[in-house]
Amino acid sequence: MSTSDKNSTKEDRIAVDETTPDGASGGLDTAWNFLDQHRDADTSEPIDIRALRRKIDWHIVPLMFLCYTLQFLDKVILNVRGCSPHRHPTTGG
Repeated sequence: MSTSDKNSTKEDRIAVDETTPDGASGGLDTAWNFLDQHRDADTSEPIDIRALRRKIDWHIVPLMFLCYTLQFLDKVILNVRGCSPHRHPTTGG
């Protein structure tokens, strides 16, 4: 965060209309309101981007591996089923 961002005041911020086009309130979600209220919060420790990326990767890569494995198995099973001669169990044909 630059020094100009830290020194900004509420007057310097862009006003966001919190109403929907039909006039109903609640156009913004709670996450936006929280971030807007805590915009000037100062973190005392720097964020290690490499550690954050590593942590995210350890959660996402196994899920991706599982999805790709299931997709591969589905493709192989359908291919084998399509190539094999199959008979209807009751009619025999």
